[in-house]
Amino acid sequence: MRMILTRIMLDQQEALFAIIENISVQKKLERQLFQARKLEAVGSLAGGVAHDFNNLLSPILGFGELLLQDLDSDDGRRQSVEPIVKAAYRARDIVRQLLAFSRKQTLEFQTIDLNKIISDFYGLLRRTIREDISIENILDPSIPSINADPGQLEQIIMNLAVNAQDAMPKGGRLTIETSPIDLDAGYAARHEAVRPGHYIMLAVSCAPRSQIGFRR
Repeated sequence: MRMILTRIMLDQQEALFAIIENISVQKKLERQLFQARKLEAVGSLAGGVAHDFNNLLSPILGFGELLLQDLDSDDGRRQSVEPIVKAAYRARDIVRQLLAFSRKQTLEFQTIDLNKIISDFYGLLRRTIREDISIENILDPSIPSINADPGQLEQIIMNLAVNAQDAMPKGGRLTIETSPIDLDAGYAARHEAVRPGHYIMLAVSCAPRSQIGFRR
């Protein structure tokens, strides 16, 4: 609340004239703007780090693969080189995730397994979300593949997860769920951009500690 007091004369007597304004909506919008700017700053930093890291990975991957080509399949030294190359490929995947988060990656639509994207993204998400928040994946194995950009999906999940984290200042549980869903004509009538049909649902929900009796 915001109050403005002004001294006035009323019936030849001094009085106070008060204007009271509810600024809760304004404060909420200010917090959202601050959060958006913070995410933008973090994204810019992540993008810069990712580009530098990618430059370091290129020779590791290149020379590692060349070294593997020079080693016979029964050469014992392959056991030392192969983990290096595999780790470099995994690091390259993390770079892609960082670039997607910073919005510096060109969209690339492809046929993907949504459940695998979520499972592979768990590590980066776990390192980002506070430790007093547990993360649970409920993934329906029956869902079909979808056509989407993996980086954009990861960015969506990350943004939703960070927002959910802010809604649980005292800890809780973050749940990511997938399942097939049918949207009928009634639903489409209430949402202009939707056509009736079969869809895949990606849901991100949160339950604060007070609601689930969360124990660390």
